Amino acid sequence: MLEGEIPSSIGNLSMNLQYIFMDFNNIAGKIPEDIENLVNLKMLILSGNHLEGTIPSSLGKLRRLNELFLGMNKLSGLIPSTIGNLTNLSVLNLYGNTLNGTIPSSLIGCPLQSLDLSQNNLIGTVQKELFLISTLSNYMYIQNNFLTGTLPVELGNLKNLGTLDFSSNKISGEIPVSLGACQTLQYLNASNNNIEGTIPLSVEQMKGLLVIDLSYNNLSGEIPEFLANMRCLSDLNISFNNFKGQVPEDGIFSNASSVTIEGNKGLCGGIPQLKLPTCSNHTTRKSSLSIIIAISVGSACLFGIFVLSIAFHCNKKTKTNLRTSTIGENRARVSYAELVHAIDNFYSGNLIGVGSFGSVFKGKIMINELQVTVAVKVLNLLQSGASQSFFCRMSDFERCSTS
Repeated sequence: MLEGEIPSSIGNLSMNLQYIFMDFNNIAGKIPEDIENLVNLKMLILSGNHLEGTIPSSLGKLRRLNELFLGMNKLSGLIPSTIGNLTNLSVLNLYGNTLNGTIPSSLIGCPLQSLDLSQNNLIGTVQKELFLISTLSNYMYIQNNFLTGTLPVELGNLKNLGTLDFSSNKISGEIPVSLGACQTLQYLNASNNNIEGTIPLSVEQMKGLLVIDLSYNNLSGEIPEFLANMRCLSDLNISFNNFKGQVPEDGIFSNASSVTIEGNKGLCGGIPQLKLPTCSNHTTRKSSLSIIIAISVGSACLFGIFVLSIAFHCNKKTKTNLRTSTIGENRARVSYAELVHAIDNFYSGNLIGVGSFGSVFKGKIMINELQVTVAVKVLNLLQSGASQSFFCRMSDFERCSTS
């Protein structure tokens, strides 16, 4: 319950002083600049007080400082870039102040293992240098600020990090594919941002993930099946996004208490406890595929009938119109390949008409050693009644033979 201010005379203490613990008292005022004289200081812990003003840039002279805790105070202003001079600093905790400005890129000069800049008023983009601190292994907390922009691909350099929390900012863009390189990450919180796109497939490589929170973003697409195969995953929150499609039923999705998915209007299926609608779309896709196959097969059959019908019906009626000799009354057999060749593989220049039931092409074909001009009608089987319209009309054939 100590009160008052830290006197400037603290800088007159022994230069051999290595540890100052004054956390969780009622100490107010500013951090004195003279603290820079304590050059052998290894730990400075002033958290949980009422300190105000700015962080003195002179702290950058404490080259042997290993841990700096200034969280839960009323400190304001910028994070001094001189902190980057602390080449032995492994823990930096500035949580719960009113610090503003950007995160200084100079922090790359610190061999940080733990970083907490959360619950401040920091702005600007997340500097790529922050993700180039390869020593980060415990946590990076930068949540509850006003950070903007997209996450840099350098995110994948945090290969040894255990916890990453950048929730409650204004970060946009997609989740970098490089995230999958963070093999030791156990806790990922990206909630309450403006992230869009899909969950990258590279996340499947993160075998150690225990908790994923992607809620309150603009993510879309289907829920990746690989999430059900991540054995360590115990808590998944993807609520209030734009996910759609069928929810898996295996792995973590078999336990409704471990998955939070509300606020995604396009989801269906899953275990009954999730109370989602039945995936009618899944059945519809299968039915649609069956219909497409049926139409394709039917088209081939009808086309064969159509070819034979042309030869039979048209040959009878065109003896006087043809410039070549009479074909005869016998039916002629014309292969599909011959017919396609005759109309030059459905060349648009051979198109002589388009109707509600299909298109009509003209062409020339050899039948019984005679060159015959034919009209070939390609049916639109999606149009009702098209299959009944394959008989050759004399008017169509006459236009074809005279053109």
